[in-house]
Order: sequence, then structure tokens, then C-alpha cells
Amino acid sequence: EKEAEHSIINLSRSIEEEIKKLEEFSEKEIENEKIISVSESEILRNEQIKKKVNQLDTCPLCQCKITQEHIKHVYDDCDAKISEAAKELHKSRSILEQLKKEKLSTSRNIKIAEENLRRKEKDILIHKSIREKTESIKNLTAHLDKIKSEMLELEKKRKSLESKKENLSSIEENFRN
Repeated sequence: EKEAEHSIINLSRSIEEEIKKLEEFSEKEIENEKIISVSESEILRNEQIKKKVNQLDTCPLCQCKITQEHIKHVYDDCDAKISEAAKELHKSRSILEQLKKEKLSTSRNIKIAEENLRRKEKDILIHKSIREKTESIKNLTAHLDKIKSEMLELEKKRKSLESKKENLSSIEENFRN
């Protein structure tokens, strides 16, 4: 029974730790979803910049006529940003996929631990019930032994009284004769 109680304490701690892990996974999941959203927006924004640069006649920064060099510089800059955002996007999606697997595994671990916890609690109740019934049987047996002892004493007294009565009857009869 003590072992089961110790096991319940350990299982409860384990469940609490697994629940904390789930919460951490959820927070990381949110962080990576934000990174994915930002990366997708960054890729889209830079793709649009690349499309619009060909339509411009003058550079919005230096106010000069846009040259092929300007366009190449904008493309290179946008491509670098797109590449970086794509790496972040891929990395975050990979992390997100791993987090989902870990959350699933952790959820299963929690379910198993909770089932074990319920089983251990049930075992404790069964052991407690057995112990109480055993104690009750011991008490009833002791009470029964006491009653038997009292009955034997009463039986001895009855026989003694009957014997005294016979002796008395015998004395009375001898006295009459």
C-alpha cells in the first residue's frame, strides 16, 4: 500500500511535468507560427518589390533615372531577403512539425500516466477495504471468542448450580428421612 502511495506521488509529479512540457510546446508552436507568418509576408513583399521595380522610371531613393544597375541591386537585395526568409520559413515549419510530434507523444504519455494513476488509486482503495475488512473480522473473531468464553463460564456455573441443587435435594431428602 505504501508502495502504491509512493507510486501515486511519482505519477502525479510526472503528469505535472508532462503538462508543463505541453504548455512549453504550445508557446514554441505560437512563436514558430509567428515566424512563419512574418517569413511568408517578407517573401511576398520582396517578390512584389521585384515586380514593381521594372515599372519605375526614377529611383525613389536617389531620384535618378533607374538603370539596369539599380534594378540588379534591388533584385540582389530582394533575393537575399527572400532567401533568408525562405530559410527561416523552412526552419520554423520543420520545428513546428517536430513540436506537433512531441505534443502528440507527450499527450499520450499523460494519458498513460493518468490511467496508471487511476489504477494505483483503485488499488489503494481495494487494499484499504481489505485491511478494514480484515480488521473487522479480527474484531468479530475476538468478540466471538469472548462470547464463547462467557458461555463456557455460564455453562460451568449452571452445572455447578445444578450440582448444588442436587446436593441440596439430597440433603433435604436425608433430612426428611
